[in-house]
Amino acid sequence: MSERDPDIDLSVEAQRARDLLRRLEAPRPDGEFRARLKETFVAGTFDEARDALPAPAAEPEEAPRRGGIGSMDDGPRRGGIGAIEDDDLDRAQHRPRTTRPDPRTIPDPRTRPTAPPRPPRTPLFRFPKPTRPRFISILAAAAAIAVVVGIIGNRGPQWRVLRVVGTGFVQADGEAIPVERVDQLAERLHPGVELLIPETASLEIAAGSDLAMAILPGTRLTIPPAPPRWFPRRSEFYARGGEVRLTTGPTFQGARLDVHTTDAMVRVTGTTLAVIMEPTGTCVCVLEGEVMVGARGESAGPQGAGGDAMMPITSGQRAYVFRDGRTPERADIRPTELVELAKFRALRNELLEQMAH
Repeated sequence: MSERDPDIDLSVEAQRARDLLRRLEAPRPDGEFRARLKETFVAGTFDEARDALPAPAAEPEEAPRRGGIGSMDDGPRRGGIGAIEDDDLDRAQHRPRTTRPDPRTIPDPRTRPTAPPRPPRTPLFRFPKPTRPRFISILAAAAAIAVVVGIIGNRGPQWRVLRVVGTGFVQADGEAIPVERVDQLAERLHPGVELLIPETASLEIAAGSDLAMAILPGTRLTIPPAPPRWFPRRSEFYARGGEVRLTTGPTFQGARLDVHTTDAMVRVTGTTLAVIMEPTGTCVCVLEGEVMVGARGESAGPQGAGGDAMMPITSGQRAYVFRDGRTPERADIRPTELVELAKFRALRNELLEQMAH
Protein backbone atom coordinates (compact mmCIF):
# COMPACT_ATOMS: atom_id res chain seq x y z
CA MET A 1 0.00 0.00 0.00
CA SER A 2 1.30 3.38 -0.86
CA GLU A 3 1.79 5.77 2.09
CA ARG A 4 1.29 8.79 -0.12
CA ASP A 5 -1.43 11.15 1.02
CA PRO A 6 -4.36 10.86 -1.45
CA ASP A 7 -5.25 14.52 -0.94
CA ILE A 8 -1.96 15.75 -2.34
CA ASP A 9 -2.98 15.21 -6.00
CA LEU A 10 -6.34 16.90 -5.57
CA SER A 11 -6.73 20.34 -6.91
CA VAL A 12 -8.16 23.13 -4.88
CA GLU A 13 -11.56 22.82 -6.58
CA ALA A 14 -11.62 19.06 -6.00
CA GLN A 15 -10.84 19.54 -2.34
CA ARG A 16 -13.65 22.08 -2.04
CA ALA A 17 -16.04 19.64 -3.77
CA ARG A 18 -14.99 16.87 -1.43
CA ASP A 19 -15.61 19.05 1.57
CA LEU A 20 -19.06 19.95 0.29
CA LEU A 21 -19.92 16.27 -0.30
CA ARG A 22 -18.84 15.41 3.22
CA ARG A 23 -21.23 17.98 4.51
CA LEU A 24 -24.19 16.41 2.64
CA GLU A 25 -26.36 14.08 4.71
CA ALA A 26 -26.97 10.54 3.41
CA PRO A 27 -30.59 9.84 2.35
CA ARG A 28 -32.47 7.87 4.92
CA PRO A 29 -34.46 4.79 3.56
CA ASP A 30 -38.19 4.70 4.15
CA GLY A 31 -40.01 2.02 6.14
CA GLU A 32 -41.11 -0.12 3.12
CA PHE A 33 -37.55 -0.38 1.82
CA ARG A 34 -36.21 -1.45 5.18
CA ALA A 35 -38.92 -4.13 5.52
CA ARG A 36 -38.22 -5.54 2.09
CA LEU A 37 -34.47 -5.51 2.77
CA LYS A 38 -35.03 -7.42 5.99
CA GLU A 39 -37.08 -10.18 4.26
CA THR A 40 -34.42 -10.55 1.58
CA PHE A 41 -31.63 -10.81 4.13
CA VAL A 42 -33.48 -13.39 6.26
CA ALA A 43 -34.40 -15.50 3.23
CA GLY A 44 -30.84 -15.39 1.90
CA THR A 45 -31.94 -14.28 -1.55
CA PHE A 46 -30.00 -11.03 -1.50
CA ASP A 47 -27.91 -11.85 -4.62
CA GLU A 48 -30.98 -12.97 -6.64
CA ALA A 49 -32.83 -9.80 -5.86
CA ARG A 50 -29.81 -7.75 -6.89
CA ASP A 51 -29.56 -9.56 -10.28
CA ALA A 52 -33.28 -9.07 -10.93
CA LEU A 53 -32.93 -5.31 -10.76
CA PRO A 54 -33.10 -3.64 -14.22
CA ALA A 55 -29.90 -2.08 -15.49
CA PRO A 56 -29.89 1.68 -15.55
CA ALA A 57 -30.14 3.36 -18.95
CA ALA A 58 -26.93 4.82 -20.28
CA GLU A 59 -26.72 8.52 -20.41
CA PRO A 60 -24.72 10.48 -22.88
CA GLU A 61 -21.29 11.46 -21.73
CA GLU A 62 -21.94 15.18 -22.09
CA ALA A 63 -25.46 15.12 -20.57
CA PRO A 64 -25.67 16.55 -17.12
CA ARG A 65 -26.26 14.04 -14.42
CA ARG A 66 -29.35 14.48 -12.26
CA GLY A 67 -28.25 15.23 -8.77
CA GLY A 68 -24.56 14.71 -9.70
CA ILE A 69 -21.47 16.77 -10.08
CA GLY A 70 -20.50 18.05 -13.45
CA SER A 71 -17.03 18.65 -14.80
CA MET A 72 -14.90 20.84 -12.67
CA ASP A 73 -13.77 22.74 -15.75
CA ASP A 74 -17.25 23.34 -17.22
CA GLY A 75 -19.77 25.93 -16.12
CA PRO A 76 -22.69 25.18 -13.89
CA ARG A 77 -25.07 22.46 -15.19
CA ARG A 78 -28.82 21.98 -14.52
CA GLY A 79 -29.35 19.96 -11.39
CA GLY A 80 -25.60 19.77 -10.64
CA ILE A 81 -22.95 21.72 -8.85
CA GLY A 82 -20.77 23.97 -10.93
CA ALA A 83 -17.39 25.43 -10.19
CA ILE A 84 -17.06 26.81 -6.70
CA GLU A 85 -15.93 30.36 -6.55
CA ASP A 86 -13.33 31.44 -4.01
CA ASP A 87 -15.76 33.50 -2.03
CA ASP A 88 -18.55 30.88 -1.89
CA LEU A 89 -17.19 29.37 1.28
CA ASP A 90 -16.87 32.80 2.80
CA ARG A 91 -20.61 33.31 2.32
CA ALA A 92 -21.45 30.09 4.09
CA GLN A 93 -23.09 30.61 7.49
CA HIS A 94 -21.00 29.32 10.32
CA ARG A 95 -22.45 28.36 13.64
CA PRO A 96 -21.29 30.84 16.25
CA ARG A 97 -18.77 29.44 18.63
CA THR A 98 -20.15 29.27 22.11
CA THR A 99 -17.98 30.12 25.05
CA ARG A 100 -18.39 28.77 28.51
CA PRO A 101 -19.23 31.39 31.11
CA ASP A 102 -16.69 32.25 33.70
CA PRO A 103 -17.69 30.43 36.94
CA ARG A 104 -16.55 33.43 38.96
CA THR A 105 -19.31 35.54 37.34
CA ILE A 106 -22.10 33.04 38.08
CA PRO A 107 -23.98 34.08 41.24
CA ASP A 108 -24.18 31.54 43.99
CA PRO A 109 -27.85 30.45 44.39
CA ARG A 110 -27.29 29.79 48.08
CA THR A 111 -26.54 33.41 48.81
CA ARG A 112 -29.38 35.87 49.29
CA PRO A 113 -29.22 38.97 47.11
CA THR A 114 -28.27 42.02 49.08
CA ALA A 115 -30.44 45.09 48.82
CA PRO A 116 -28.79 48.26 47.52
CA PRO A 117 -27.69 50.68 50.24
CA ARG A 118 -30.36 53.14 51.31
CA PRO A 119 -29.57 56.77 50.66
CA PRO A 120 -28.92 58.87 53.78
CA ARG A 121 -31.92 60.63 55.25
CA THR A 122 -32.06 64.32 54.56
CA PRO A 123 -33.06 66.35 57.65
CA LEU A 124 -36.11 68.56 57.40
CA PHE A 125 -34.17 71.61 58.48
CA ARG A 126 -30.53 71.95 57.59
CA PHE A 127 -28.59 74.98 58.70
CA PRO A 128 -26.00 75.90 56.11
CA LYS A 129 -22.45 75.79 57.30
CA PRO A 130 -21.25 79.37 57.30
CA THR A 131 -18.19 80.19 55.33
CA ARG A 132 -15.36 82.03 57.00
CA PRO A 133 -16.34 85.57 55.83
CA ARG A 134 -19.95 84.90 56.78
CA PHE A 135 -18.90 83.47 60.14
CA ILE A 136 -16.85 86.60 60.84
CA SER A 137 -19.78 88.84 59.90
CA ILE A 138 -22.07 86.84 62.23
CA LEU A 139 -19.59 87.26 65.08
CA ALA A 140 -19.34 90.99 64.36
CA ALA A 141 -23.13 91.34 64.35
CA ALA A 142 -23.41 89.38 67.60
CA ALA A 143 -20.72 91.54 69.18
CA ALA A 144 -22.52 94.71 68.05
CA ILE A 145 -25.80 93.44 69.52
CA ALA A 146 -24.04 92.57 72.77
CA VAL A 147 -22.53 96.06 72.93
CA VAL A 148 -25.91 97.71 72.34
CA VAL A 149 -27.61 95.51 74.93
CA GLY A 150 -24.77 96.18 77.36
CA ILE A 151 -25.02 99.94 76.89
CA ILE A 152 -28.78 99.96 77.37
CA GLY A 153 -28.69 97.57 80.32
CA ASN A 154 -25.79 99.40 81.95
CA ARG A 155 -27.64 102.65 82.25
CA GLY A 156 -28.35 103.88 85.73
CA PRO A 157 -31.86 104.55 87.02
CA GLN A 158 -33.82 107.55 85.83
CA TRP A 159 -34.34 110.63 87.95
CA ARG A 160 -37.77 111.28 89.41
CA VAL A 161 -39.28 114.18 91.30
CA LEU A 162 -39.91 113.53 95.01
CA ARG A 163 -41.13 116.92 96.20
CA VAL A 164 -41.43 120.53 95.05
CA VAL A 165 -41.90 123.30 97.62
CA GLY A 166 -42.58 127.01 96.99
CA THR A 167 -43.73 129.16 94.12
CA GLY A 168 -42.32 130.60 90.94
CA PHE A 169 -40.80 129.08 87.82
CA VAL A 170 -38.03 126.54 87.41
CA GLN A 171 -35.80 127.16 84.42
CA ALA A 172 -34.99 123.96 82.47
CA ASP A 173 -32.52 124.84 79.70
CA GLY A 174 -34.13 128.30 79.66
CA GLU A 175 -37.72 126.99 79.57
CA ALA A 176 -39.84 128.34 82.44
CA ILE A 177 -41.89 125.64 84.12
CA PRO A 178 -44.33 126.54 86.90
CA VAL A 179 -43.42 124.92 90.20
CA GLU A 180 -46.89 123.45 90.59
CA ARG A 181 -46.56 121.64 87.22
CA VAL A 182 -44.72 118.66 88.67
CA ASP A 183 -45.57 116.38 85.72
CA GLN A 184 -44.11 118.80 83.19
CA LEU A 185 -41.05 119.29 85.35
CA ALA A 186 -40.56 115.52 85.61
CA GLU A 187 -40.59 115.22 81.81
CA ARG A 188 -37.77 117.75 81.54
CA LEU A 189 -35.72 116.12 84.27
CA HIS A 190 -33.04 114.12 82.44
CA PRO A 191 -29.21 114.11 82.43
CA GLY A 192 -27.60 117.14 80.82
CA VAL A 193 -30.44 119.59 81.53
CA GLU A 194 -29.37 122.76 83.32
CA LEU A 195 -31.77 123.70 86.11
CA LEU A 196 -32.13 127.08 87.78
CA ILE A 197 -34.24 126.99 90.94
CA PRO A 198 -35.89 130.31 91.91
CA GLU A 199 -35.23 131.90 95.32
CA THR A 200 -38.78 131.04 96.32
CA ALA A 201 -38.73 127.27 95.72
CA SER A 202 -36.81 124.04 96.38
CA LEU A 203 -36.76 120.65 94.66
CA GLU A 204 -35.99 117.08 95.76
CA ILE A 205 -35.20 114.34 93.25
CA ALA A 206 -33.95 110.71 93.40
CA ALA A 207 -32.28 108.21 91.07
CA GLY A 208 -33.62 104.80 92.04
CA SER A 209 -32.10 103.53 95.28
CA ASP A 210 -28.69 105.03 94.46
CA LEU A 211 -28.95 108.67 95.31
CA ALA A 212 -31.27 111.40 96.62
CA MET A 213 -30.64 115.10 96.08
CA ALA A 214 -32.17 118.24 97.57
CA ILE A 215 -31.71 121.37 95.42
CA LEU A 216 -32.18 124.48 97.54
CA PRO A 217 -33.41 127.96 96.43
CA GLY A 218 -31.20 129.92 94.07
CA THR A 219 -29.18 126.86 92.89
CA ARG A 220 -27.93 126.45 89.34
CA LEU A 221 -26.65 123.01 88.28
CA THR A 222 -26.58 120.44 85.47
CA ILE A 223 -28.49 117.20 86.10
CA PRO A 224 -25.98 114.31 86.12
CA PRO A 225 -26.60 110.77 84.90
CA ALA A 226 -27.00 108.25 87.68
CA PRO A 227 -23.98 105.93 88.14
CA PRO A 228 -24.14 102.98 85.69
CA ARG A 229 -25.27 99.63 87.01
CA TRP A 230 -22.10 97.65 86.21
CA PHE A 231 -19.20 99.61 84.65
CA PRO A 232 -17.75 102.10 84.97
CA ARG A 233 -19.74 103.22 87.99
CA ARG A 234 -18.78 106.88 87.80
CA SER A 235 -20.81 110.04 87.36
CA GLU A 236 -20.32 113.80 87.77
CA PHE A 237 -22.17 117.08 87.61
CA TYR A 238 -21.44 120.83 87.77
CA ALA A 239 -22.95 123.28 90.24
CA ARG A 240 -22.50 127.04 89.76
CA GLY A 241 -24.25 128.51 92.76
CA GLY A 242 -26.61 127.79 95.66
CA GLU A 243 -26.62 124.65 97.84
CA VAL A 244 -27.05 120.89 97.21
CA ARG A 245 -27.61 118.16 99.82
CA LEU A 246 -26.79 114.57 98.90
CA THR A 247 -27.34 111.18 100.49
CA THR A 248 -26.49 107.81 98.99
CA GLY A 249 -28.54 104.60 99.12
CA PRO A 250 -27.67 100.91 99.52
CA THR A 251 -27.09 100.32 95.79
CA PHE A 252 -24.58 103.17 95.52
CA GLN A 253 -21.86 101.00 97.04
CA GLY A 254 -18.88 100.75 94.67
CA ALA A 255 -19.91 103.86 92.70
CA ARG A 256 -18.42 107.36 92.63
CA LEU A 257 -19.94 110.80 92.13
CA ASP A 258 -17.81 113.88 91.45
CA VAL A 259 -19.27 117.33 92.16
CA HIS A 260 -17.53 120.23 90.44
CA THR A 261 -17.98 123.80 91.64
CA THR A 262 -16.18 126.97 90.64
CA ASP A 263 -13.69 126.48 93.48
CA ALA A 264 -13.65 122.81 94.50
CA MET A 265 -14.00 119.22 93.43
CA VAL A 266 -15.84 116.88 95.79
CA ARG A 267 -15.59 113.10 95.44
CA VAL A 268 -18.48 111.16 96.96
CA THR A 269 -18.19 107.41 97.57
CA GLY A 270 -21.03 106.84 100.03
CA THR A 271 -22.14 109.45 102.56
CA THR A 272 -24.48 112.30 103.45
CA LEU A 273 -23.15 115.80 102.80
CA ALA A 274 -23.93 119.34 101.76
CA VAL A 275 -22.10 121.40 99.11
CA ILE A 276 -22.59 125.13 99.74
CA MET A 277 -21.38 127.64 97.12
CA GLU A 278 -20.68 131.11 98.53
CA PRO A 279 -19.05 134.26 97.12
CA THR A 280 -15.78 133.54 98.93
CA GLY A 281 -15.51 129.83 98.17
CA THR A 282 -17.11 126.40 98.57
CA CYS A 283 -18.00 124.75 101.87
CA VAL A 284 -18.39 120.96 102.12
CA CYS A 285 -20.14 119.65 105.27
CA VAL A 286 -20.10 115.90 105.95
CA LEU A 287 -22.70 114.27 108.21
CA GLU A 288 -21.51 110.66 107.84
CA GLY A 289 -19.04 108.70 105.78
CA GLU A 290 -16.00 110.21 104.11
CA VAL A 291 -15.59 112.70 101.28
CA MET A 292 -12.46 113.74 99.35
CA VAL A 293 -12.17 117.52 98.73
CA GLY A 294 -9.64 119.44 96.62
CA ALA A 295 -9.24 122.89 95.07
CA ARG A 296 -9.75 123.45 91.36
CA GLY A 297 -9.51 126.38 88.95
CA GLU A 298 -8.20 129.63 90.36
CA SER A 299 -8.66 128.31 93.89
CA ALA A 300 -5.71 125.95 93.35
CA GLY A 301 -3.24 128.89 93.31
CA PRO A 302 0.33 129.11 94.57
CA GLN A 303 -0.87 129.12 98.16
CA GLY A 304 -3.49 126.41 97.59
CA ALA A 305 -3.23 122.68 97.71
CA GLY A 306 -3.21 122.29 93.92
CA GLY A 307 -5.61 120.43 91.68
CA ASP A 308 -4.26 116.97 92.53
CA ALA A 309 -4.21 117.44 96.31
CA MET A 310 -7.32 115.87 97.85
CA MET A 311 -7.94 115.81 101.59
CA PRO A 312 -10.40 113.49 103.35
CA ILE A 313 -13.32 115.01 105.25
CA THR A 314 -14.99 112.60 107.67
CA SER A 315 -18.20 112.59 109.71
CA GLY A 316 -18.84 115.80 111.67
CA GLN A 317 -16.24 117.82 109.69
CA ARG A 318 -16.28 120.46 107.03
CA ALA A 319 -13.77 121.69 104.42
CA TYR A 320 -13.64 125.17 103.00
CA VAL A 321 -11.96 125.85 99.64
CA PHE A 322 -11.21 129.56 99.26
CA ARG A 323 -11.71 131.26 95.95
CA ASP A 324 -8.65 133.51 96.37
CA GLY A 325 -6.31 130.50 96.39
CA ARG A 326 -5.59 130.25 100.09
CA THR A 327 -4.96 126.83 101.57
CA PRO A 328 -8.25 124.95 102.17
CA GLU A 329 -9.16 124.59 105.83
CA ARG A 330 -10.69 121.73 107.78
CA ALA A 331 -13.03 122.44 110.73
CA ASP A 332 -16.14 121.18 112.52
CA ILE A 333 -19.40 120.92 110.63
CA ARG A 334 -21.70 123.94 110.81
CA PRO A 335 -24.44 123.45 113.41
CA THR A 336 -27.22 124.46 111.06
CA GLU A 337 -26.07 121.95 108.45
CA LEU A 338 -25.77 119.25 111.07
CA VAL A 339 -29.48 119.57 111.85
CA GLU A 340 -30.66 119.93 108.25
CA LEU A 341 -28.55 117.04 106.98
CA ALA A 342 -29.79 114.80 109.78
CA LYS A 343 -33.41 115.59 108.90
CA PHE A 344 -32.76 115.03 105.18
CA ARG A 345 -31.02 111.73 105.84
CA ALA A 346 -33.80 110.45 108.08
CA LEU A 347 -36.45 111.47 105.53
CA ARG A 348 -34.86 109.95 102.44
CA ASN A 349 -32.98 106.95 103.83
CA GLU A 350 -36.19 104.99 104.36
CA LEU A 351 -37.28 105.72 100.78
CA LEU A 352 -33.95 104.57 99.36
CA GLU A 353 -34.11 101.38 101.38
CA GLN A 354 -37.59 100.66 100.07
CA MET A 355 -36.51 101.25 96.49
CA ALA A 356 -33.65 98.74 96.90
CA HIS A 357 -36.10 95.88 97.66
